[in-house]
Amino acid sequence: MHSTHPVANDVCGPRLRLWLIGFLILVAGVAAGQSFRGSIRGSVRDSQGALLTGAKVTARSSNTGLVREALTGDDGAFVLAELPVGNYVVTAEAAGLSPVAQNVVVNVGLDTTADFDLTRIEQHKEALTVVAEAPVVESSRDVLGEVVNQQLVNELPLNGRDFGKLVALSPGATVDPSGVAGTQGGFGQFNINGNRDR
Repeated sequence: MHSTHPVANDVCGPRLRLWLIGFLILVAGVAAGQSFRGSIRGSVRDSQGALLTGAKVTARSSNTGLVREALTGDDGAFVLAELPVGNYVVTAEAAGLSPVAQNVVVNVGLDTTADFDLTRIEQHKEALTVVAEAPVVESSRDVLGEVVNQQLVNELPLNGRDFGKLVALSPGATVDPSGVAGTQGGFGQFNINGNRDR
């Protein structure tokens, strides 16, 4: 003989249904509350440990190039929320202080902490010493002259041992190649600054 209890079936059915509906709502709420992103939180201080207000914090993704910026509040804290997961270079900067950067990894659903200590910019003072040297061109005299020292006389090969050829070492002097010693042209013709050789 088979017996059924319609009253028991009616009581268990609605309870089971309510329990299943509640469980599904709870799971859906948890799934909807989860984020596939993360955030970076932290604070910015100066070298004395004082919290900085209005410091600029920039996060640049190493993977995608995404850039997010935030300013620190009155408490020196900042939040860069809803960042895609990945590696970031986070830079903090404030007026008169050296910027500081650090690498930060953002994970799913987690707050990553990044605190910064900025130091004052050191002012570099450079001294430039100017040493005046004698000019190559003599501007106070209009006389063209050149002293040929003994070293040049000893080391330079002179054609025919003609000392007159040393005049070619003077600026602006041109020696006529036909005026070689012992030729009909004479002792060695030359001109200076375009003047006639005579």
